[in-house]
Amino acid sequence: MILTLTSITPLAAQGTLGSEQPHLSCTFTDSEGRAVDGNALSAGDYTVSFTLSGMQSFAVMQYTMSYDANVLTVNGHSDLLSDSLPDQLRGLGATGVLVQNGTINFGFITRVDQTATTTAIDAAGQLLLKLQVTVTTEAPVDFAKIVTLDTDPNQTFIEADYADYADYGTADQDCYALVNAFDGYNATLYLMKADLSPATGHAVTGRVLALANTNGDLAGDTFTVRNCDVVIADEVVATTNNDGCFTIPSLPAGEYTATLRYAYGYDRTVTFTVADSDLNLGDLGMVVCNFSKDNYINAADYAIYYSSANAKQGAANYNEDCDFNHDGYVNATDYAIYYAFSNCNLSKLSY
Repeated sequence: MILTLTSITPLAAQGTLGSEQPHLSCTFTDSEGRAVDGNALSAGDYTVSFTLSGMQSFAVMQYTMSYDANVLTVNGHSDLLSDSLPDQLRGLGATGVLVQNGTINFGFITRVDQTATTTAIDAAGQLLLKLQVTVTTEAPVDFAKIVTLDTDPNQTFIEADYADYADYGTADQDCYALVNAFDGYNATLYLMKADLSPATGHAVTGRVLALANTNGDLAGDTFTVRNCDVVIADEVVATTNNDGCFTIPSLPAGEYTATLRYAYGYDRTVTFTVADSDLNLGDLGMVVCNFSKDNYINAADYAIYYSSANAKQGAANYNEDCDFNHDGYVNATDYAIYYAFSNCNLSKLSY
């Protein structure tokens, strides 16, 4: 361990080790003070805030991590735990931050006496440190992929309470670590968590189904629209599966306009707002017989449908894109979908 302790009086085992769930996470702000997603940092200056939750107090804490110096520059630090809450942290005896040779190390040690064996922190979320960094590559990078925590419990660990140890400093110590076993470490390890670039948004889900008619009725659960792209700001953020379902994994809070874009459909836009939880857009209807990809369902579209009429899956003329309910037959059920939009001017259709 890089941090060292001296003059520790052995104490009876009575601490909290193993009963809490320490969790280190990071948040990011850009040079303008705006919150940004640590999963996609473009070239620029950022402040990275390291916050620990899930613990009410600790005796000793240390985090060690390496970073890719070809992509990231560490410029300095601020708001070290000992500086941010001096009144609350009177028991804190030593702190330190070391950045060198592509490694970041920071830690805290509680001052030992007969009245205090821990330093109290906010279990709901305690800011430990802010790092000022620069990302030097234009292409967006994930902070968690250019910064790697050391899983060696000699380097990254939390010791909950000096009262847990009758023989502190004589051998490997029971502690919280990022692994529950480590080669050559002869003590009990309790798992803690760390996420250096947690998702900052919420999942958005939905299902795309074929429209049955110009009234906006859905054709039914089997009429799923497969391989339909969901596009936001010219970027494909999700694609429907065989069930017609899509998931946008993480969107920050805000208003969005998405385009549903299907190779044989009439594109439609959907506007929605992400607030403070995941969002399900429900079932979204779409015209699926616009084979010519224009504003009309006309002879050009009928020619494509007709070439597969009455075909069975496996036949040379079977076109799965005309089998709207995916039952292996292009028959009257599918024709009813086409016929409902025959000669329709789609630009006048209200989605």
